[in-house]
This record gives sequence, structure tokens and C-alpha cells, in this order.
Amino acid sequence: MKIIPLMASYISISAVTQTFFNNNAWTFFTTDWMGSGRGPTGGPGQGLQNMTMAEIVKGMAGGSSNGTEWNRTTLLGDRGWGSILSNNLRDNWFMGTLQLVAGAALPKIANKLPGRPVQKVNKLLKDVGIGDVVKL
Repeated sequence: MKIIPLMASYISISAVTQTFFNNNAWTFFTTDWMGSGRGPTGGPGQGLQNMTMAEIVKGMAGGSSNGTEWNRTTLLGDRGWGSILSNNLRDNWFMGTLQLVAGAALPKIANKLPGRPVQKVNKLLKDVGIGDVVKL
């Protein structure tokens, strides 16, 4: 398992979820699956512009959590999912673009650092005995 490409992938995925759904990748994919009841109105720092994968799936299925309807169209009136996505894209496009560029550049920059720290860490991992499983 190579760590640097894994980190670059997470940065890129998080940039996309932040840009469109106003949540980082971890929050987008893991929140609300077990009926936490956070619902579409969100908790601290959350709001109607924040969406999670569970909200999308449960909303399409007409589900609810602790009596809170997942249908944002009801909450927003004529402003529906498309409005949320377009508002998030308008508000987050610049930072999302920067994060995508940084995620793509990270492996190239890490391999060109002076002193070759990546090779030194890989040698250390091999000496410890996990170099066959984990590499930078």
C-alpha cells in the first residue's frame, strides 16, 4: 500500500465532496447511516447547504431519521437539490480547484524533495519489516 498516492486520492476526493456537497470526504461518506438524527438541518456548523451520501440515498428512498424527513425539497420549498449543488459549486469552486491541483501535485513534489526523504522512509519501513506492505 503506497501512502502518498493514497493521501493524494483522499485530497482529491475531499476536494470534490467539499465543492459540491460542502462536506469533506469522511463526513460525506460516513455521517448519518445509522440514524444519528442529524438530519438535513445539520448540527453545529452544518446547514442546508451541507449534504451527505446517506441524505442523498435516504432522500431518494423517501426515508427518514428520528422523524426528520430527508426530503430537502420539502424543507427548501422550490429550492431543491440542484439549487444546493449550484450554490455549493458557486461558493466552493476556487478552493476545490486548488485542492485538486494540490492533490495531483503532491506525489510529484514528494518525490523531488532534496535529500530524498521518501526513499529514506521506505528504507526505514523495510528495515522495520513492513516495507513489503507499506511504502510512501
